[in-house]
Amino acid sequence: MAATEHPNVALTEEGQAKSKDWTLGDGENQSREWTGSPEKCNTKFNDLVAEGNAGANIRALAYRRRNGRATLTASYGRNDGNVQAIYPEDVTMIEEVYAVDIMRDVRAAPYWTTTVNDPVTVLTDDQVIDVTGAVENNLKDAEITNWGTWTDSQKELRYHMVHGQDTYYETGFIMRQSLYGARTSEIKGAFTYANTVVTAPVYKTAMLALLEALPAGEWLLKPPQAEYLGKGKWRVSIEYHWAQKWSIIYGGTWARP
Repeated sequence: MAATEHPNVALTEEGQAKSKDWTLGDGENQSREWTGSPEKCNTKFNDLVAEGNAGANIRALAYRRRNGRATLTASYGRNDGNVQAIYPEDVTMIEEVYAVDIMRDVRAAPYWTTTVNDPVTVLTDDQVIDVTGAVENNLKDAEITNWGTWTDSQKELRYHMVHGQDTYYETGFIMRQSLYGARTSEIKGAFTYANTVVTAPVYKTAMLALLEALPAGEWLLKPPQAEYLGKGKWRVSIEYHWAQKWSIIYGGTWARP
């Protein structure tokens, strides 16, 4: 027996068809579909638009009419597990971690500033000043008045500098969280602690299964960025920049002893 649509009965809340899919890193998508008379589908369309504007988790609506019948499809916001503890379901988060090479002054290398290699190699401020002055003034060994008191570490630093090795590579890390949403999504990136050392970020997505914990050190929060991607979609990016120690001027721990 064929089903007959009663003209006075509104379309069901759940719809005649329901589907959902899930992809790693993109979360779960759900959609519902209604089929009926153009009048009923149009009424349902208007009702769902009102719900979406009022904050309901509706991402997109599609109304189609053909041969006296109409179809309405509603797509709902994603469900991303840990992300939804912070953001609503219509916000998707993608996390990325980058390693970047940073060129720094050779005098700042841990070999001469920390005990990571050997306490004997660490130089005091006065020792670094002696080396810098000798190099900048092109002094030969015999022209350095206190050459006899120089340590092997000082001589090593001078050797690097006079042979053009005045920089060294340091690996830095950038942890980026990109939040994707529609015009009505509640993301609210904040500038409150921009360019300030903050508590280390933690993974909230599938990155948990890809990389171990982020390296120990200090993380500088950068200002958020908002970009329009077209078709009503936006991306808000939040970045954390890593260093072993950030300067005290950013709220870090790198400062004079």
